[in-house]
Amino acid sequence: MNKDNQQSVSFVWLTAAIAVAVMLIILNYYALYIVPVLGAVCLIIIYWNFLVRVWRTLPRDAKLIKDYSTYFIKIRIWNFMGCDTYAKIFKKIVDKHPNKIAFKHESSTWRFIEVEQFSNQIANYFKEQGLKRGEVVALYMESCPEYVCIWLGLSKIGVTVALINNNLRADALAHSIRVSNCSAVIIGKEQIDGK
Repeated sequence: MNKDNQQSVSFVWLTAAIAVAVMLIILNYYALYIVPVLGAVCLIIIYWNFLVRVWRTLPRDAKLIKDYSTYFIKIRIWNFMGCDTYAKIFKKIVDKHPNKIAFKHESSTWRFIEVEQFSNQIANYFKEQGLKRGEVVALYMESCPEYVCIWLGLSKIGVTVALINNNLRADALAHSIRVSNCSAVIIGKEQIDGK
């Protein structure tokens, strides 16, 4: 059934419910209580598919709202404590759990302290290369722990990182780099090898 037919069927149901309600009101004023019931039944019939979809997705939506609210509250608490950037938040986590595993990638594991040290090396290297706060650098590489470390290290010196999708090629890649208006591009070895 296409959308036009579905809407016309809904209109017929609504018209029939209204006609029945009007007849009942004319015959007996006590039937006035039936009108809201008929209206509710009519709406349930009209929107049954929508209500079923809402019911089925309700657990997922409730979890999303809970997780977003938790994240929002945590960010507000971090901001109140003076951690207004991800680099500062990450530093607090490193101070709290230095030897806890931050990343497991293929056969390697990275602890929080290792990520912090590597991101500091990245920050120092690019600061020595002359990158300054407010500049934009495009990051185009495969997903790996180094990806996060480079992003975090550049964030520590105030550089904005444009995260470029590693599946882009040719014109789409050139467009993404052009739109980012970056002063430098960091490319992973996988992209250089052409894999």
